[in-house]
This record gives sequence, structure tokens and C-alpha cells, in this order.
Amino acid sequence: MKKHENYDEIYKNIQAETDFLLPEKLSPDSIAKTLESVQIQPKKRRTARYVSLAAALAVITLAGIVGFRLTNAPQTGGVVSAPNLPQSVQLTEEHEDEYLRTASYEEIETFFLDKQKTYKTKSYTDDMARLNGGTGLFDKKATAAERPESAFGGASASNVNGSAVDSAPTAESAHGETNTQVEGIDEADILKNDGHYLYIVPARQNAVEIIDIRDPKNMHIAARIDCKSELDNRSIRELYLCGDTLVLLYDVYASEENGGQKLYDACYAYAPENLKTLAEIYDVSDRTAPRLRFDYAVDGGQISSRMDGSNLLMITSYSVPIYKDESDLKNACVPCTYQDGEKMRFPAEQVRIVSGSDSTAYLTVSRLDTQADKASAQTKAVLGGGSEIYCDSENLLVAQMDYTVSQKEGDIAESRAFAPMETCTRLYAFRLQDGIAYTGSAQVKGTTLNQFSMDSFGGYYRIATTASSGSLVTVLNQDLEPVGELSGIAKGETIYAARFMGDSAYLVTFRQTDPLFIIDLSNPSAPKVTGELKIPGFSNYLHPYSENLLIGIGQDGTAAGAGNQLKISLFDVSDKQNPQEISKAVYSGGSASVSTAQNTHKAFLSVRESGEFSIPVQEYSYGNSQTNCYASMLTVQDGKLCVTGTYTPKNGGAEIERVTYADGTVFTLSANALTAFDKVTGEVLSELIYNNAGNVVIK
Repeated sequence: MKKHENYDEIYKNIQAETDFLLPEKLSPDSIAKTLESVQIQPKKRRTARYVSLAAALAVITLAGIVGFRLTNAPQTGGVVSAPNLPQSVQLTEEHEDEYLRTASYEEIETFFLDKQKTYKTKSYTDDMARLNGGTGLFDKKATAAERPESAFGGASASNVNGSAVDSAPTAESAHGETNTQVEGIDEADILKNDGHYLYIVPARQNAVEIIDIRDPKNMHIAARIDCKSELDNRSIRELYLCGDTLVLLYDVYASEENGGQKLYDACYAYAPENLKTLAEIYDVSDRTAPRLRFDYAVDGGQISSRMDGSNLLMITSYSVPIYKDESDLKNACVPCTYQDGEKMRFPAEQVRIVSGSDSTAYLTVSRLDTQADKASAQTKAVLGGGSEIYCDSENLLVAQMDYTVSQKEGDIAESRAFAPMETCTRLYAFRLQDGIAYTGSAQVKGTTLNQFSMDSFGGYYRIATTASSGSLVTVLNQDLEPVGELSGIAKGETIYAARFMGDSAYLVTFRQTDPLFIIDLSNPSAPKVTGELKIPGFSNYLHPYSENLLIGIGQDGTAAGAGNQLKISLFDVSDKQNPQEISKAVYSGGSASVSTAQNTHKAFLSVRESGEFSIPVQEYSYGNSQTNCYASMLTVQDGKLCVTGTYTPKNGGAEIERVTYADGTVFTLSANALTAFDKVTGEVLSELIYNNAGNVVIK
């Protein structure tokens, strides 16, 4: 390592160019002392070596601050490993003395007060002070004792038809279910189906409707839950159904009328303390009279959620308002929960601060028993964030886009200054057996596409990402240690679809043609490509039809690139070395066609009893500016895709968002209608039409 003698000059130049109050550890004397004291000893314990080297790297990043200020690049998520360190570093509760702080509230407050000294500038503080003026329910001056008795529970339920008590249906019926990634783990949606009733979130309405579909020729609204509140601005997002329990998930933020502020008052001014994620738990044993049993809310915006049986898992992100004054920052630096009106901080022992983290946001996980009589949640908060999740009955994996500085040969300090940023993915892992246990964090190259980019199988995590050097699949063990990596897949192309199935992974990449890759993961330490198929166009979503058949939904194309027509492909993957597209259906009824199912897997419907499946279709005709929207039902017969039904609402110009079925009836939910069809003939049996205000005007 080349030795520097000009730290005083660097320090003065940076201080002159920025309003940052540089911390004491970046002073010239502190840098010199630290570099003199760092001696890498022969490895006695791998983790100790990493911590020592990471501490040294943290100190010598002084010059990198200038690059950040000049380029306005995103902040790095913690200390960046030197080239000789492994790609990911284990952070486990078993080693929390070395990697994590299970802090007291006082330690957490001190951590954020120290961080505030780096983040604050005069102009930023002034803007934030203006943003946070006023008083109200979620105002910065409101403490736990000052808040109203109940911050939530504002929704009201009504019996639309005034009918007699209608108990839960007991007879089983064949019906559609939400298409999920993991069998047995439910995902929230705008439509749920029990075979007798549909539970929907109609477009343009802040409400939930329970639709009686037992007589398909006379669908009617059995009950309506108004999701508005006078206390705050809330928006119904999605819902779950578990037996006689209905779970509503909301985004909630402070009402301006009650003294709150908009989420965005300037292009960068975000008021995270105003944002909450709310779950309302209803008893719907009487479908005509839903009864609110309890509610639960947590600070921050929703990343995602899952439901395992009756256990609801809420994954949220809470950004600490680092711009507040000392008193307010102390009050807001730990996320809170709101259980039946009582505000409580996350217990200090359930908060994890990763050593060296540069984040000011928490990744929070709440686990709630929806069958209980009142709210009682298990919680965990980790300094970090997330955008996509993978969840099964034992594991929760949260992915967040992360940035790291490219390393170069030679002097570390010089290579970090003005070095380009590389996009990576930060993974946070939790075990869900007997509670919520945070097991650590790891970083892998590249970025994920969506939740299907992640998987857990046979005691390993598998991650598919797109990087500048090509796509890759990384295999980690349960301790988040890398055990295998396949890199350089389809250089210059981007992953458009991913699916893990047992010992195999299927990737679709695209630039001009659509290569479908089959990757053998039977040996976790040596993943390898076994087969590749290049065809025109691409697939956005891959769905397993059977053990050897794979459905792809995407766009048709030519050798020159993608076309304008929706295409469903049927792939035979029985020969892992020679996958084949054995059939395809192209929707060419207009100038262009697409499907909601390309990017929203919940719009894909499987009909288990018959082996059929359905997707929404939108066809556009540029000449007359017409749009034709319908649901297409298909099946596989003798290795060929066959269309078995077409279902077009009377007003076929509105995008169909979901398709479902009950016995011999198909239902489509669009932006302006809920329509029931005879499954065999496609005849419209009845329809609920909504106007622009979201009210039913025709039945």
C-alpha cells in the first residue's frame, strides 16, 4: 500500500467544499493512528479478520466523500470489501457481538445523533423544518401520551342489501385461487375467492366489496366496507381471506386537514414519519355484516406481505427522519407499532444495527396471528431496506438494490476516489420457525428482476441477478456464505424472467432473441448451464404447467427483436440439454397486444380441475384507436396449446386485471366491471358496472 503524507491537505479541501461536519475519525491524526495500528494477523478466526480490515477501509474512504458530493451518486450500503474478501459476509445472531449491536434505546439514539452530524446541511435542515410545520395526529411533536386513544379503526362496514344473516358457506366448490410463488404461502391480492363469494377492491374506490356469486345470473353486493377515515388519509391496497377472517392492508399517512403534511412537499423532501402500514382484521362469518375484530399498524411503507395459514407477515421499510432536531430525532429513531390504539416502540432487543451500515432506514418484519381476539405481534427491525421478498414457511429473504465502489489494482485509497459505482443486491435473511430470527445479511453482484429471482431449496438460497458482466446465479448456504456461482450468462443481455423449480433454474434473457437457459443446481457448489434455446421474442413470466412443461408469457418477435404481439409459449424441458418450444399461441387480433400477466403473476389463473389456465388479453388497433379486452382460456392437448374459451365483458375497452372461476362460471374483474360468464359458451350471465366514481350503476 502506498503511503500518503497529504491527509491534512485533503481534509482541508474537503471541508472547504462541503457543508458536512466531518467526523473526528476522519481527521488527519485519527487516520494516521489507525493506519499505523492496523496489522492483519494470520487468520485465527475469519470473522475477526474481516472486521479489522473493514474498520481500516472505513477510515481511508475520506477522499471518496468528494466523489459522492460531485456526482450525487447513491450512498453505499456500508463498508465495501477489498478484492480479496468473499463476495458475501455472514452476519448471524450467533456472532452478533462481532457484527451486530442489540442496542438499548440510548445506544440507538446516540447512533442516529452521530449520523445526523454527517447528513445535515443548512439548506436541507431549513427545507425540512418548513416541511414539518404544523401539529396533528402524526406530527413531530406528538408523543405516545399525546396521541389519540385509537389512531386506526376508521373503516365501517355496511350490509348493502339489508338481507338476513348469511353464515359462512360450508359446501366445497371448485374455485380459483391467487397464483402464488410458493405453494401454501398466500399472497395479498385485489381479488379473493371462496367459491361462494368474491372479495374485491374495485378500481377508483377506497372500499372492499363482498360479492355473492352463488347465483351467477344475479350477482349482488352482500356487504361493503368503506375504507375511508376522518383521522388520516388511507388507501386500501390488497386483502387476504383465511376462512372466516378477512385481512385488509392499507397505506396510511397523515391528513393535511388534521395538521399532517403531504408525503412529497419538495422533490426530495420525504416525511417518513407520516407513513404507516395498516392491517385491519375482520370477522366475516356473516358475509353480510363484516365485523372489525382488531387492527395493527407499523411505521413505514409496505414492501410486501405473506400469509402462512392464519399468520400474517408484514414487511415494511421505515426511514428515520434524520433531519429532525435532537429531541424529535430521539423520539423518531425507533419504529413504532400501533396495536388497538396503543403506540409502542419496537423493543430495543429486537432492533439490529449492522456495524458499518450507512443506512438511515429500517427493514421491519411483523408477524401477526389473525385468528386472535386482539393484536399481538412479533417484531424485528434491521437497519437496511428492501424491494422484493421470497418467503416460505421457514425462510424470509428480502432483497434491496445496493451500490458498491469498483475496486482497482493498486492503492486502495486512490482507487476509491472517484471510482464508478457497481449495482449489487443486498440480501437480508430471517428464519420464521418459532418467531422471527434475523440471521444475517449478504451482498451479491447484480440486481434482481422480481420475487421469482429468489428461492430457497434443500438448505440453500439461490439468487438470479443481472450484472454488467452478464447474468449470474449465486448459491448461498443458510449462513449466507457463498458456496457456488455461475457467472457470465448471456453477456450484454438482461434477465426478463426467472423461475426456480427443484434442482433446476430457468432464465430468459433478451436483447434481440429470447434465450431460455436451463441451469442445473443439483450440485450447489457447481451450478452449470445444461441447455439453451434461442427463439424470437421473449417471455416475461414463466409458469410450471407440469414437471416437464413450462409456460412462457411474453412478446413474439423476429430475429431483429421483439414484436408487438402477445405470445404464449409451451416449452418442453424434459431434456435438460435440449429444451424445445413445442407450441405457441400468438394474439394478433389488433396492431399490438399485451397481457397484465406478463408483469403481474397474480393475473395468471390456473384451473386445477381441468388443467386449463387463463390470462387477460388487451388488443389495440392503431387505425381506429380501439381497445379490445378479454380473458383467454387455454389448455394443453397432445403437446399443443389450445384455446378453450374467450370471455369479453359487454364494455370490452377496460383492462381486465384478474380472472377467476367458481364451478362452471368464469369471472373477470376490470377497471369498470365485474362480469360473470358461462364457462362453456362465454355468454355474459350478469355484470356489475362501475361509473367513474366507483359506484355500481348497472346490474
